[in-house]
Amino acid sequence: MEKDTLDELFDNLKGEFDINEPNAGHQDRFLEKLNTNTVASTEEKKSSGFNWKPFLAIAAFFSDLLSCIYNIKCSARSYGFSKCVTRNV
Repeated sequence: MEKDTLDELFDNLKGEFDINEPNAGHQDRFLEKLNTNTVASTEEKKSSGFNWKPFLAIAAFFSDLLSCIYNIKCSARSYGFSKCVTRNV
C-alpha cells in the first residue's frame, strides 16, 4: 500500500525534478567553503563575558557549609546539647 502511494507521488512529480548539471567549479567552491567552516568551528572561541563559574562554585560551597552546620546543630538538639533555631512563618 505504501509502495503504491510512493509510486503515485513520483508519478505526479514527473518532469518537476531539477536534473540540470551545476555550473563548472560548483563542487570545488562548495568543498572550499565546507573546509573553511570546519577550520573556523574548531578554533576555540574566547568569550568577552564575565566567567561566573568560580563564584557560583564558592557560593555553592558556602551554602552547603551553612546547611551542614545547621543540621549538626539541629541533630545535637536531640541529644540535649543545644537548641535548634527555627522560625514560625
